[in-house]
Amino acid sequence: MSPARPKSRSKAPAAAPPEGDDLVELGRRLHAARDAAHISAGTLADMAGISAAYVRILESAENKKTGRPSKPSPTVLVALCQALGLDIDEIFPLAGLKVSDAQAMQVQRINAARGATSEAIRNIQAAVDSIADRGPFMTAQMQTRLRRFSLEMGLMSRGILRVDPEHEPTVADEAAKSCQHHLRAVSFQDEEWWAGDDGAQYLNQQQELRAREVEITRVFLFKDESELAQYRDAFQRHLDLGIETYVLRIAAVPARLHSDIVIYDDALMRRAFTEDISGGGKAAEFSDDLANVNQALYDFEELVEIAANDPGSVLDAVLQELGRDY
Repeated sequence: MSPARPKSRSKAPAAAPPEGDDLVELGRRLHAARDAAHISAGTLADMAGISAAYVRILESAENKKTGRPSKPSPTVLVALCQALGLDIDEIFPLAGLKVSDAQAMQVQRINAARGATSEAIRNIQAAVDSIADRGPFMTAQMQTRLRRFSLEMGLMSRGILRVDPEHEPTVADEAAKSCQHHLRAVSFQDEEWWAGDDGAQYLNQQQELRAREVEITRVFLFKDESELAQYRDAFQRHLDLGIETYVLRIAAVPARLHSDIVIYDDALMRRAFTEDISGGGKAAEFSDDLANVNQALYDFEELVEIAANDPGSVLDAVLQELGRDY
């Protein structure tokens, strides 16, 4: 079913109204939705990644420089619809735009997440309302957990999720499963882990990604004193899976690049904080904040450039060298 269009001022079923009239209606709906949400133009601008001045131009359907309404791009309109909870099937036609399948799926995911979050908040509120029936111990425990929860939610609202070593493998696995195109990773001083069962199991997960045609690029940063021969099987598995792989000694890399990072689809990054992974995971931070992702990408590309200037770091060369040790 095609989305409803604004009512025509004429009773005659003539052609669709001019684009300017549609953009006026678009502006009216944007303003009404923002007013109903009780948020300022500046707040909406931050949520949509545009300027407050542009929000006002769209709402008023008047660009003083051109004397005509401004037509937003599909990306901007999707962001505004997400921020205001508007139906893109109704809003896009007002700007003379068609909704793509990718845009529809994106908004569906956002709406589903909003619904789940709203339900969780209602459950929390119901629990808080009932705490009066409990004693001082339970009250104190709830207050402690709510404070911790509010801090975590504040971080996640800024695109940051901090994970302890116990839960890091599970969260990392979920992030990897969401990866659709390219996974870039730096393995920093994980020698014993790669040589054990955990490393082998992880490569089984990587095989699933490769089966979905996800490209994988990995840079190993190993200690100078490490004996690489014990990782020959892990290296060979990388080669068999078609994973673009480089092996670098940390002495050849600036200290500022000594970090364990994974970047998923250039949109989400994980950076570990501890070197001890005896329990199978590391304390880590996941982030989809653009600045954090771009910094991780910059660091990764710098490592690949260092490896490109060292022919001995390419996996084929490493395996050939190890082969002479047997």
